Amino acid sequence: MIGPLPDHADEGLQRAAGYAILIGVLEDEAGLPGLLAIKDVPDGLEALVRRIAAASDESARALRVRFMLAPAVETGVEGLPLVEIRARNHVAGRTTLALLSGRGDRLTVELALSQLKATEYVAALAVALEEIEPRSERAMFLRELARRFAGFQSELMAWIGPEAGFADEDRDSG
Repeated sequence: MIGPLPDHADEGLQRAAGYAILIGVLEDEAGLPGLLAIKDVPDGLEALVRRIAAASDESARALRVRFMLAPAVETGVEGLPLVEIRARNHVAGRTTLALLSGRGDRLTVELALSQLKATEYVAALAVALEEIEPRSERAMFLRELARRFAGFQSELMAWIGPEAGFADEDRDSG
């Protein structure tokens, strides 16, 4: 199903659509090391991005296994309006272009910001799905996923602040 979910969509369909979005973001993140093969970024940031990619790949695989637990999660559901899908594709294209054309400090900031947005989104999706997840094993997994990706956010902020020209005291006062 592509397009908005109907008003009468049950919780299982809502959950399936949410999981489809989460899996999509995780799969996108898992593919990011390909960019690192052609771009020069600071070693510490590269290592962090590789950890995020590995965690994303591992999490997507683990979720797919957990989808089979009763009540099973229907796969292949996408409950976004077409305009939202187009907007997301536009943002993804612009981000990819910025990363492919970026160099030096600009690339470092662009990469860290894109990862900050993605990890925040993964954490938020996990929290939202946990709230409607009836299966305790999946709910616990989602809670841990949100915690793990929130941790990545903290690490990314350490890269963004100095690279963007903010001193620690500037961030504390604002």
